[in-house]
Amino acid sequence: MAIVSEDKPDRLAILSITIRDRFEIIKRLGSGAFGEVFLAKNIRTNELCALKTERTDAKHPQLKIEQEIFARMQNCEIDFRLFFLLKCLFVSIDIGFPSIGDLIEANGFVILTMDLLGPSLEDLLNFCQREFTRKTVLMLMDQAIQRIQHLHEQSVIHRDVRFTGIDRKCFCVFFVV
Repeated sequence: MAIVSEDKPDRLAILSITIRDRFEIIKRLGSGAFGEVFLAKNIRTNELCALKTERTDAKHPQLKIEQEIFARMQNCEIDFRLFFLLKCLFVSIDIGFPSIGDLIEANGFVILTMDLLGPSLEDLLNFCQREFTRKTVLMLMDQAIQRIQHLHEQSVIHRDVRFTGIDRKCFCVFFVV
């Protein structure tokens, strides 16, 4: 069952029809200049995911570009010393970019499926009474620099860098375009 907001019932109704055989929209997570993000459940696998949406008539479409960038980021190399250490400790390894699923285009919308990330850095800052320790800041900056380095190694330059999600499994910072 899709949740329909009061202000945009037609949009959510159209989205729900478009994805009804594969995803169930649970709630709206947020919105930005280019579209909205929804929490959804993959009906086939029963896994939670995020759905980013934009209208097909968007003046500056972004989701196709975002899909291409994240696909390139999945091929990034990581520091092999760190890789070996983490494998020895049986820790899952992630390079800090969410996995991207399908790009669905139907009924006037483009929908990009992607990993559902954990709490935002803002949420964690609030949880820590709005103050991170020096160690936490240094660890976050180390991960942020690695993510930007991976972008540059793939010849991607971005003007709006946001590190918005923390993965629940490996506690690493994720970069979001």
